[in-house]
Amino acid sequence: MSRHFPPPLLPGLTALLLLAVPAGAAQGSASPAEPEFIITDRPDFTESTLAVPRRTVQIEAGLTWLRGSDGTKTLNLPETLLRWGVGGKTEVRLGIPDALFQRSPQRITGLSDTYLGFKRELGKYGGFDLAIIPAINLPTGSAGFSTGGVDPEFVVAWARDLGGSWAVSGLIGAAWLRDTGGRNLSPFVTVSVGRPIRGRLSTFLEYAGTFPEHGSDSQLLHHGYLYLLNRNSQIDIHGGFGLVRAAPDFFIGAGYSVRFR
Repeated sequence: MSRHFPPPLLPGLTALLLLAVPAGAAQGSASPAEPEFIITDRPDFTESTLAVPRRTVQIEAGLTWLRGSDGTKTLNLPETLLRWGVGGKTEVRLGIPDALFQRSPQRITGLSDTYLGFKRELGKYGGFDLAIIPAINLPTGSAGFSTGGVDPEFVVAWARDLGGSWAVSGLIGAAWLRDTGGRNLSPFVTVSVGRPIRGRLSTFLEYAGTFPEHGSDSQLLHHGYLYLLNRNSQIDIHGGFGLVRAAPDFFIGAGYSVRFR
């Protein structure tokens, strides 16, 4: 999926814990700075509270097919997020513009905006692991797929181990999106619960909602599966549906992630 919410859910955001930590890959199995297994920010919307280790490059990519509530159908790819560890607890993040293929009912193609940000681990507070992710979206996209302005956002990611292989995490954040009326403050939240299933297979169930100052709220339910190919690579499949009229009817997607150390 896109690094954050898909364009029909929250326009202008292209920036997104593997909450469902695969068996043997729990954060406690290795130092947080050197996780034994790859930990990704896809395919759920919820970000991990961990930055990639120093001198590590991680590439996360995929595609999503989505049908909007108005019948619009959109294919989004390659959803590429580059993550580079520049310190023990800090990473730089670059979201490459996606190619968008839309039918509504005419066929429209274009590119999304460019995402640039960083993640900083804050450590554990009151039993919760925390991280902050400041970012901006740069107006490099095509007309109809870009807000046409520099859109800042700020995210707090949190996570907590529930015991018995279960974990919960989420995001609290806001984006300041340019629209025809100026700036539209758009808060968003996610809550994701996950666990390993067997061996290298894990799963998650997630709620995501956006609540713009101007416009309709959008809420959806999201479910997916992740499989570790080895310590440094992972594949995923996922899908979801809207809970309110303004959300997408449904979407499905798949992806691949790899890290280089």
